[in-house]
Amino acid sequence: MADMFSVVGKGILVTGAAGFLGRKLCTHLTSAGATVFAVDIDEGGLSELEIATLSHPGLLTPLAADLGEESARVDLVDQLSSLTVSLDGVVFAAA
Repeated sequence: MADMFSVVGKGILVTGAAGFLGRKLCTHLTSAGATVFAVDIDEGGLSELEIATLSHPGLLTPLAADLGEESARVDLVDQLSSLTVSLDGVVFAAA
């Protein structure tokens, strides 16, 4: 029953990843073994998030995008479709 809630090896997309809630989610998910695709408009915040997750190398992929723009959403889908990790969940933590 414990494996039912495991995120080890799961791909999770987190929007608003550089914000307070998104950052907490990303750090907890990577420490639990999830591969996190961190999306935010704040490139500096994404860089700080990368540093915060250095103890779990390879589990965080920062993706800078303004999801308010249709072209950015299309680009994000293109980026995600080229990755080798499946997307198992999405967390909308953006304001």
